[in-house]
Amino acid sequence: MQTLLRYLLFATVATTALQAVANVDPEYRQVSDSINLDIEQIAEETNHVWVVAEITPDRNNISATIPGAYVKAETGEMVIPPGAQMVILSKGSCRLITSLARTPAKETLSYEWRINYFHSRNPEDKSPSAFRSGGFVLARINEQKEGAEEFGPVYLIPAEWKDFPAPAVEYYRKYADLFQPKSVSEHRAALWRLLEAENPFIAIIACRVLAETGNLDQGFIEGPLARARGVRQGAFTFLYLEHLQTEAKDQAIQKFGEVIAQTTEPDGFDGITVGARLALSRSSMRHLGMRLLQLLEQKRESVKTE
Repeated sequence: MQTLLRYLLFATVATTALQAVANVDPEYRQVSDSINLDIEQIAEETNHVWVVAEITPDRNNISATIPGAYVKAETGEMVIPPGAQMVILSKGSCRLITSLARTPAKETLSYEWRINYFHSRNPEDKSPSAFRSGGFVLARINEQKEGAEEFGPVYLIPAEWKDFPAPAVEYYRKYADLFQPKSVSEHRAALWRLLEAENPFIAIIACRVLAETGNLDQGFIEGPLARARGVRQGAFTFLYLEHLQTEAKDQAIQKFGEVIAQTTEPDGFDGITVGARLALSRSSMRHLGMRLLQLLEQKRESVKTE
């Protein structure tokens, strides 16, 4: 009986934790993934299966079990094999939307893997994931592997971005030199124009190159960043904060404050909120993230009282 109660306790804790993660605003991970997306890797790996896919979890997704365990009918005692551990089953289907390189053998794949929640090192297990909540991903399918390793890397993307990865990869293949740090001085004006490109992946790649090479000034805050929305705005915010020089931090926050103060619709800056929240995860950026979140909260409170 104690074994059964212990199992139920651990099952409840793990499944509740996974459900809680699944219910977290996916924009947080979408912003993080858009920043970390390695477009060069995708463009070069022409012999791998890179796809945009729609993930649909099964109804009984995130259910707990102990492989090999059973209950004795005579006594109701739960028998657990030596060394067995509780796992969470993750099940569903993956439907191909677009192939970015080699086409997979099947247009629809099923997935089913076991999550050892308390010992897992797979980022898909402990962050908002389409494999639990559904959604769209840009992912490499590793056909020779099984379980969670069949998919990876996996980038969670907004539904409205699903048609943009393929043209982004083709654009990068054609104009790769444009995005090389050593040639930024030559292409700075072109990269600035790409900040407002229709394709969000191209815009974020351009932003990352400009930020890493110190080619974003305060005009970026009141220009491309303020006009962006959602995940793009969140990525812009994080990348700008990440590469700010120490002596420029106070002036940058002041400029953010001026831009935020001028808006009558602070919800239009939800992307800045996500970018600032993501900054809190970095010790070197935590103070900037907190100051930015304070400015946004002050603006929201002032709009309520107007």
